[in-house]
Amino acid sequence: MNNQTAILLFSRNPSEDAEIKSTKSLRQLSNNCFENSLSLIYKIISNSNLDFFVSTTGGKGEEYFSKLDCPLIIQSGTTFGEKFYESINQVFEKGYENIIVIGNDTPSLKLTDITFAVKHTSINNSVIGPSKDGGFYLLSLNRSDFKKIDSFKFISLNYQQSNTLSELISLFNHCSIFQYLLKKKDDFDKIYSIRVYFLFKYQVEQMISIYQKIIFNYLYIKHSLILFIKYKNSFYTFAALSSPPFLV
Repeated sequence: MNNQTAILLFSRNPSEDAEIKSTKSLRQLSNNCFENSLSLIYKIISNSNLDFFVSTTGGKGEEYFSKLDCPLIIQSGTTFGEKFYESINQVFEKGYENIIVIGNDTPSLKLTDITFAVKHTSINNSVIGPSKDGGFYLLSLNRSDFKKIDSFKFISLNYQQSNTLSELISLFNHCSIFQYLLKKKDDFDKIYSIRVYFLFKYQVEQMISIYQKIIFNYLYIKHSLILFIKYKNSFYTFAALSSPPFLV
């Protein structure tokens, strides 16, 4: 252990995230978004020079994240809250005094967000990064504050909903845990929707291009027919003169 603070990336694997998408093209797009987001976040974490853990599911999750040069924490429990709480607890059990938990769904995360969390968590404050959908993309806690929290209440928070952040802040206030709030950011779902929009926009543009060609061809044929009808007598005369002589 080189630091008193550790980063915990709490994540599913990309195939699990993609399974909730309805079509093959959307699942592929989800995988691409996941890969891009994870690549950006991993680069930021590497630049922080902090110890780094990944909490993920067993099986495919363990297989996927094993390529990263970091220890894995295999999630235990049934609900999201149980998995989240136990993952945090396992990091503290390794001897760290502070923990910064981030998800894999906020590629707009910056190194300054991490350094801000390190600074304030080390002086017994919590830092929360609120997401625009009502959740949070970053949570930092120190050991003493974590012990103040009723584990059942923490596990029972309404996670992955529009009121997750408000419930978390209410719980922290009840436990007298002071919080700093970072700037709101879009999470993966929002950016995913934007990418779907641009994919749809591209398809529409392609369809418009096809229809333009169809209309152009239609007008060209129509114009040619009009010219043919208008000058058909001249056409026949020209055709007769230009044909080879009939041999008897």
